[in-house]
Amino acid sequence: MKKFLKGLLLVIVLGSIGYWGYRHFSKKAVLIDKIHVDADSVIKIGLHDIKATLAWDAITSPSFYYDHVSFSKPEKPKDSLGDKGIDLQPYSLVLFTVPTVQNTVFTTLAIDDSVAFEAYVASELEKKTLSISAGMDGAYHYTVAKKEKAVLAWNADKLVVAFLLEPDFTKTKTIFEDILVHDRVIKEKDHPFVNRLTKDADHITYVKEEGELHLNFEDGKAVIDGAMTTNETKNYQPHVSLETLLDASFSLHFDANFEQEQHKDNLIKLLSGMSFFEKNNLDVQALADRTNGYLSIAIKGKTTQIDTIVTYTYDDNFEKIAQKATQEKEVPKIHIDIGGENKSLKAYLTSQETVNGDGIFTAFPYYNFYVKEGALNTSFGTFKGRPELQKQVSSNFLECSIDFKTLQEDLNLSQTKRLFSLLDQFQLKAKQKQGKQVIIDGSLSGFEKDINIATQLFFGLKDTPKDAITETP
Repeated sequence: MKKFLKGLLLVIVLGSIGYWGYRHFSKKAVLIDKIHVDADSVIKIGLHDIKATLAWDAITSPSFYYDHVSFSKPEKPKDSLGDKGIDLQPYSLVLFTVPTVQNTVFTTLAIDDSVAFEAYVASELEKKTLSISAGMDGAYHYTVAKKEKAVLAWNADKLVVAFLLEPDFTKTKTIFEDILVHDRVIKEKDHPFVNRLTKDADHITYVKEEGELHLNFEDGKAVIDGAMTTNETKNYQPHVSLETLLDASFSLHFDANFEQEQHKDNLIKLLSGMSFFEKNNLDVQALADRTNGYLSIAIKGKTTQIDTIVTYTYDDNFEKIAQKATQEKEVPKIHIDIGGENKSLKAYLTSQETVNGDGIFTAFPYYNFYVKEGALNTSFGTFKGRPELQKQVSSNFLECSIDFKTLQEDLNLSQTKRLFSLLDQFQLKAKQKQGKQVIIDGSLSGFEKDINIATQLFFGLKDTPKDAITETP
């Protein structure tokens, strides 16, 4: 018996060592040759670690999974392509950003069979009616998937995907050529990004040179925590004075503190080139010059607006005539505050014809936002008159809270009904009190307190019919 127990113990120890070695090797291997050498931030999504967490959740809460998992084998069409030539579910998915390409996230996947991959990608792109083009004299190929907000490029060894709001090959071309032609990727096993992410055991990790954030899926909630290091001890204000709607279903305030010129420059870089501003004849620099960087948004309840409906008819001479009619519509009660500067924001918006003669901001098509300007701020609201605001002082320069059930009632949008019915509360806070460190923490909670939040969302969105109204507790 003792020999058996010793043997069993030895097997367990060796198995544990082997598994630990496999995990350590896999965590490091997925980072090598995947990240651009000039990357300024990296996001690691631990797919294997998430699967392991959910597997343990299924063991500890079998009844929930039994009720939601189908044990019948659905008939699947046979995949005539067989091996796709690429692992679309690696141990960890690694994404990165490069400072020279704004508002874009990249990821690199290894191709292990170029012939199989070429057949696979050609088949998939044909289904989506997307064309394949050659880059740099045929050194690689690429396609632009506008619907998916992505640009894909590949050679015989790697696939690089760029995600951006307005897909454009010219914006991402340099990074594609760096990786696919010049092999400008991180290869050092002791590189700071590689070392930090290899040691990390969180489900999702975001790292920059000056800090990192973590997101973990737990029973009943997802938890966010981390810290970032700033250049100055007072990069953000230790206290923020604000006025907001009391008991709002959605509330957000953010003081970007434009006294720090770099904050203003970063925001201008982030927003420049976005089609919203171009379509409405608005210059991002001019907008930034008219605010101190403070923004607050609150949603609470509903209000009514008058909608003008235009129909067309023909007179006796068969000439087209426009007929206008008005009707009342119910809209969410939204209040937005933007901190003021020496120049008038409302005057600029009026000069650019995005505020009309009735004082309504016309850039948003669904709701009328009435614009009012005070000595310290410019406000936008879906209602006339002054709202009843509560004065508060917060130690957080960034704070956001959401009550999903109440917010759904306020918005009454069919697109959000399924998702919001599965969620309870969201909280996110960021503060800088002492030193150069910014502390960030938050959580997203669901209604099943003993079931992993990722599982709740997966089965909730998978099982609920699109037109169903799910009652929340």
